[in-house]
Amino acid sequence: MAEMMKKIGSQVNEHISAAVTLCEIQGTMLIPEYVNAKSHNAPPWQVRLEGKIVNQRKKIGHLHTYLNFADPSRKLLRYVRLIASEFRMRTKDPNFNNRIAVICDTMKHKIKALVNRSRRYKERVKRYKNNSLFYKNTKLFYRTLEQSDTAEGAPPSPNDVRTFWSGIWENDISHDENAFWMDEVESKIPKHNMPDITITAEDISGTQFHTSQFLVEVFQKHS
Repeated sequence: MAEMMKKIGSQVNEHISAAVTLCEIQGTMLIPEYVNAKSHNAPPWQVRLEGKIVNQRKKIGHLHTYLNFADPSRKLLRYVRLIASEFRMRTKDPNFNNRIAVICDTMKHKIKALVNRSRRYKERVKRYKNNSLFYKNTKLFYRTLEQSDTAEGAPPSPNDVRTFWSGIWENDISHDENAFWMDEVESKIPKHNMPDITITAEDISGTQFHTSQFLVEVFQKHS
């Protein structure tokens, strides 16, 4: 029985080793960490973009190593040939190394574009959450705005404040009020007068009716 279990374990190890070797040759990753979105509660689009960035950086690392080492390993050559096949390149090309350098630079630009796209998506999600929070819980929205990441420290002394602002406001500065470009700017400004607007008590009460109670209390407190 023990010999049979040992034989089965040896066969399983051989099959696993063969599968891992085949995946390495084909460039397939086995269970990448960034695929599991539930591990860090990231949205699917963020997981997808981060996965593309990780994959591109890995390829750039292989190409950079290939271009900077005179005697690359066989494993590295397999990776480079696999990347070259994605761009329909042949290793027999006399300008193979130059084209690999161009591909490496192109991948760097792709990573920069993916990072910018991820940043824009995150800003869009942040704006959406803030807008939703403002309509659902205005008080909590303003509380989150008050939470800043600035480091706490001692406030400046009155002498430091006076010295700072005096260096800005007490300096004699002469302005050229007859500059030619000022006349050009004034000529482009349309001559429109703002109409007179009369605000009545009914307008204020109607606005307060459609405003949350928290904002009404804030307005009354500072009025």
